Amino acid sequence: MAAVTFDSLKFANRLKAAGIPPAQAEAEAEALSDALEDKFALISEQQRQLAELTQELRKLEAASKHDLEAQALRSDNAYIRLEAKVDKGFAEVNGKLSLHNWMLGVIVVGIVALILKSFF
Repeated sequence: MAAVTFDSLKFANRLKAAGIPPAQAEAEAEALSDALEDKFALISEQQRQLAELTQELRKLEAASKHDLEAQALRSDNAYIRLEAKVDKGFAEVNGKLSLHNWMLGVIVVGIVALILKSFF
């Protein structure tokens, strides 16, 4: 923000020209100058604090983003491990089903052989 200057001499001269006694005009100009300086100092301090808060917020945002990315990566890894376990389980079940199919085939062939033997 650009610095704003207050010309207290010009202000006091305007008051004098408007009929205010010189001592009162100078006192009012000085009081207004002090009040404006305090106001501008307060605004400057608020802007500084806002800049600090903005910077801190950006740091927190970056840290949060980093944490979320790390958590997503961990979730992806957990998903991959779970998927591998499921695939392994399916492979085991598939192997057992193949064995059961062979065993059922042998039993059916045996039963058919016994039936055919009893007739011939």
